[in-house]
Amino acid sequence: MHRRLFASALATAATVLIFGALSVVPAMAQSGNGGGGQSCLPSQMATGTGTHGTAWALKAMYVHNPAGAVVIGEAFEISTPVAGQVWTVTLADNGTAFSSANLTSTATGVREVQMTPYPGGTSHVTAHAVNQQTSEVIDGAVTLPPAPACGGH
Repeated sequence: MHRRLFASALATAATVLIFGALSVVPAMAQSGNGGGGQSCLPSQMATGTGTHGTAWALKAMYVHNPAGAVVIGEAFEISTPVAGQVWTVTLADNGTAFSSANLTSTATGVREVQMTPYPGGTSHVTAHAVNQQTSEVIDGAVTLPPAPACGGH
């Protein structure tokens, strides 16, 4: 019983930490690091657990880059306290991968933040991760409706 309560409290704390850490997409969009513009829509977010119970969070949003083009910002986090694990992480928009990397976890987990051009229409943004040591699989997705013409662009 106490283990269940502890595990539940730990999962809740991890989710709260992930929510705070995922604010990096708007900050990145305004820092000039691939974005540089303002958000067009509120972000969309999904959270869950992998096949072995590891918590994850995925956040995506549209932003205008300095040239005025709309891009998709995506932040994906895996909340594992085990440092040194290698996760293969693939980010995609509408089934087309735009980022794939082997990322090594730190004591606070794994974070991948990327921007990709917006092709128009609805964007089904996905993250797929596989832990190379444990074979745990994580799949997350959010759907962004078509981006409006905001900010004068």
